[in-house]
Amino acid sequence: PRKGKSDLKSFYQSMLWLYENHFDTFLLNLEHVPKFTYYKALLDILQLACEGSTALDDNRKWRTSRFRNAEARKVTNRKHMEEFFETLQPDLRKKWTVDNCKTSPNGSDD
Repeated sequence: PRKGKSDLKSFYQSMLWLYENHFDTFLLNLEHVPKFTYYKALLDILQLACEGSTALDDNRKWRTSRFRNAEARKVTNRKHMEEFFETLQPDLRKKWTVDNCKTSPNGSDD
């Protein structure tokens, strides 16, 4: 029996199949990904689209090997947030600032 996260590999393989065979359906399903998994799953799907199914072959090491150091992960997350906020319209920039977002899982930046 499946138990949530234990079936992520099948989920990613299914999304890759949709990407390659039914792109419109793939796009329609993307909005639901963060609701049922994590926002970071969108980045994983992007990596699969770029690298193909071999990105899953090494027992998901591709996900953890990059950010073994928590500090490096925080710096990278902050950089991505800054790049995102630079693309916002000026009126949205006033509402959302990089300082309003946290880069660590527990919600603090300590």
